[in-house]
Amino acid sequence: MTILFKLGKLWAKSRIQGIRWVAKRIKKELTTPTTNPTTHLSEAAERMRNLLKPRANIANKIHPDNILVTIYDLNSSPATFDFAYFLALAEAFANSNGRSKLFVYFIRSVEGATGDDEYKRTMDENAQSWRLNHILIPILFCYPVCVGHSVISRSDFLLTPESTELVFPRYYSQTHRPPINYSVIFKTLNSHNFSGTVATQQALRYLSSWLREMKITKPIVCITLRQSQYDTARNSNLQAWGDFAKWVSTKGYTPVIIPDTDTCWDAGRNLEEHLTFKEACLNLELRMALYEISFLNFFYSNGCSALATLSKKARYILMLPRIDGSLHARRDSYEAYGWSTIPRRFNFGNRNQLISPKIDTYHNIVTEFICFEQLSHLP
Repeated sequence: MTILFKLGKLWAKSRIQGIRWVAKRIKKELTTPTTNPTTHLSEAAERMRNLLKPRANIANKIHPDNILVTIYDLNSSPATFDFAYFLALAEAFANSNGRSKLFVYFIRSVEGATGDDEYKRTMDENAQSWRLNHILIPILFCYPVCVGHSVISRSDFLLTPESTELVFPRYYSQTHRPPINYSVIFKTLNSHNFSGTVATQQALRYLSSWLREMKITKPIVCITLRQSQYDTARNSNLQAWGDFAKWVSTKGYTPVIIPDTDTCWDAGRNLEEHLTFKEACLNLELRMALYEISFLNFFYSNGCSALATLSKKARYILMLPRIDGSLHARRDSYEAYGWSTIPRRFNFGNRNQLISPKIDTYHNIVTEFICFEQLSHLP
């Protein structure tokens, strides 16, 4: 969101909630900054604390010099696939500081710590715990530079004044817990400063067995659907994707559909006749393996796309239109990423990794597929 948009929301809510809410919100913004000015202010405060008192950090330098201690605080960052972007940024930071591996500490969230009101309604404590165990931690297995992890309730007992451990995010502490900053991610990452996501060998073996069992010999076009109860304006057009699946199957391809995990047993009538890989909904390593071996992966404003966009092998089209009714796909959301217009590729994307600003109508999906098909056949 833009600063003016945030200030407008803050003013409107302050008139309802009162001065005590304003003070609490300002304190939270300084601890968990969401804008560039407050991020710079919070970091400056941490640097001043370090000058006045030795900075607390991970205890007694328990990690080797080639490992970057990486902290993902669920009190300020969401339990979503975007964690993969955080890892890529951490790796880029590690590489620029002479480190080659990551050790990740997850800090459990406390009640009411993070997320907007709609997120809290649709993602309760049980849902977020499931996501930690079945999305965030499995992503580590698909990110080879990660050498270990630990899940802890509080970070302060890890922090001592004697430590000289380098930590990411930089200057992380109890008073500085920066959330994911997408503008920094998309500005910083390039094809050379991170290694990215990789399918595990065992998952590829299981997927090969599945392909033989299903007698799949044609190139796969994988369609990942979004049917979430959160930010529903970004959900997939099931009719259009079903019609596209019918069309592409007549062109010598095998469409494989991955439904949304929350609705994987009720994907929609228009999709029943097509092959549905529900196993990927509950096993992230299998999902990554399918993304890696598919001729093309299609995503529509979908967080799952992070696994493919950060892969050096996965081929994809990520449809990212502006959606006025969305919480996270409006014009100001993309401007906060540093995009005045939707780019055709990420800075770190290759020739077979495309972004489209189009909505998911049948015509638009087919048009993008034909363009990709022609591009993929170029020498």
